[in-house]
Amino acid sequence: MTAARFLALPLRPWTGPDGAVSPTASLWDDGMLIGHPDIDRDHRTLFAIIRRVDELAATEASVDAVSEVLCQLADYSREHFAREENLMRLSRFPRCTEHVVEHYKFIRKLTVLVDIFERGRPDVIPECRAFLGDWFVGHISLDDMEFGAHLRAIAASHAPA
Repeated sequence: MTAARFLALPLRPWTGPDGAVSPTASLWDDGMLIGHPDIDRDHRTLFAIIRRVDELAATEASVDAVSEVLCQLADYSREHFAREENLMRLSRFPRCTEHVVEHYKFIRKLTVLVDIFERGRPDVIPECRAFLGDWFVGHISLDDMEFGAHLRAIAASHAPA
């Protein structure tokens, strides 16, 4: 099967190993806003890029087109993580180190998946899409929300009485 034919296969709900339907990357929810405008804007942009991966996977897009968007996602993720980690250090977020490690693991796995794809394995795209959706929804909903609460607590402690 060619990459174009594979990428043209209909989208199915992503499921985990237990068969449960996973969250999709296409579903941005304002409930994922952490309350910092720059970080929230980055998160929306990341979801828009992931949505583009979904769109390309639903069409007869070329391997080069999909690869370009995946590389754009990796680049933007690195930029976002650098901004977020800098803000964590400046605000003395207690879980900064653990958060940075999670970012590193994400980039490492995405890099591996992109490499596999670029070596002629279009069958890795469903795994890549599932990983992206699950990771970002989970990471933002848990880890980044904790960071948002930290930032709000700092702001509240400096608010005039």
